[in-house]
Amino acid sequence: MIKGKVLKDDDDWSKLGLKDGMTVMMMGTAEGKELKEPNKPIKFLEDMTAVERAHALNQSEAVVIPPGLENLGNTCYMNSVVQMLKRVNELKTALKNLNGKVQPDMENMWALQGGRLMHQLEISDKPVMPMQFV
Repeated sequence: MIKGKVLKDDDDWSKLGLKDGMTVMMMGTAEGKELKEPNKPIKFLEDMTAVERAHALNQSEAVVIPPGLENLGNTCYMNSVVQMLKRVNELKTALKNLNGKVQPDMENMWALQGGRLMHQLEISDKPVMPMQFV
């Protein structure tokens, strides 16, 4: 296409106003046998089953993704921080080990609830409610 006109095979290129040094991009269909059909149809990741996707990505099909925390309105930012802190094994272990070792008073309430939440995140197969003080 040049100047709004689709070029045909028999068009006279001398009348197109091309000049030395101009860059021309050509698009079209190859006439020879350079292009070949793929041996098997292309299958996109979105169209694959879980088994096909795991095989294509060289992964185990049984990858378990923990459910995380349930959003209670505007708690998504807090939930993301808690889920990030869950990956710090030393913190997670220390919080879980507090239960029964310290008195449940106002000074220790955040740590005790954090330990309970870390434990719930490990054992639950459904989204967990964020910290609720009782």
